[in-house]
Amino acid sequence: MTKTRLFIFAAVAVIGAFGVCGQQAFAQESVLNPHLHSVVIARAPVQSDVVPDATASQVHQLYTTLNELPPLDSSNNPEWPCGGGGADPDCSTIAQGGLVIGFPFYTWPLATCTSSTDACGEVTWMFETDVTSTKTKIDVSVTVTQGTTTKTTIYSSGTLSAGNNPGAGYTEVYALPVAFGSGDCATGTCGTPVAGPATITVVTTIGKQKATGVATITLQ
Repeated sequence: MTKTRLFIFAAVAVIGAFGVCGQQAFAQESVLNPHLHSVVIARAPVQSDVVPDATASQVHQLYTTLNELPPLDSSNNPEWPCGGGGADPDCSTIAQGGLVIGFPFYTWPLATCTSSTDACGEVTWMFETDVTSTKTKIDVSVTVTQGTTTKTTIYSSGTLSAGNNPGAGYTEVYALPVAFGSGDCATGTCGTPVAGPATITVVTTIGKQKATGVATITLQ
C-alpha cells in the first residue's frame, strides 16, 4: 500500500557550531546534559496499513549509525534532522518525502571523542511505531561498548524520555550528541576508550513494545 507522508517537526536546541563535512570541528555539547534532536514523519490519516505480524513488536528499527553534528541555524537551532515538505526553515526547500541528517562515518578520531563536554558526533536512529496509543510514553537509551568477551562501556545515556507516542504509522528520527570516556556515563563511570571497534546499541521502548538498533564504528 502506498503511504502518503506528512511532516511534523519537534526540534530541540543544541549549543555550538562545527564544519559541515570532513569531521573538522565539533559542536560544544554537554554530553551529560543530553538533548535529543528529533523529527516525526506522519502518515496522512487516509487508511492505516495492516499490521504485518500482530504478535511481534510494533516498534520497528530502520536505521542506526553515528553521524556528523549539525551546525546551528540563525535561530540557534540544529539544522538537522529535519524533513522536507514542512514549515521547518532549514528544510523548507526540500520536497516532501526527503530527510536531512548528518553524514555517517565508520571511522571516528579517538583524540577528539573523549570529552565529557564536547560531543564529537551524534548517534542517529529511526524507527516506525505501529503502537496505536497516544498516551504511551517513549523511552530511549544509547550505550556504546568496546570488547567482546569482556565489554567496557564508554558511553551510556541512561534512560531518556522522548515524550508520548504519536500514534500508529509514524516514523521518528532521533539524534543524540555523544562522546566517549570516563565522564560520559549517566550513571556510574565509563571506561577509557581505546583505538578499535566500538558497538553502539540503541533501545527504544514504547509501553511493552521495543526496538533495538546496533551499529559498529571504529575509533582511531
